[in-house]
Amino acid sequence: MNKLPPLVHNALSFACAAHCERRQERKYTGDPYICHPIEVMNLLRQHVPKSTDAMLCAALLHEVVEDTNATLADV
Repeated sequence: MNKLPPLVHNALSFACAAHCERRQERKYTGDPYICHPIEVMNLLRQHVPKSTDAMLCAALLHEVVEDTNATLADV
């Protein structure tokens, strides 16, 4: 993976902390839940070469508020 821009790196760190705090796992694989948002971000980077930092952050954070204790204000 290429080095992430600072904003995207911060979103990744936030998403990791939020999902890992609850020790969330993917339903069918048992993988850490954070793998899913990372996969979404990587698909976006692969198929939308002109993805903005905001788009990549949205991919990483797309379920944080729904599935963790984080609030919109936190994000």
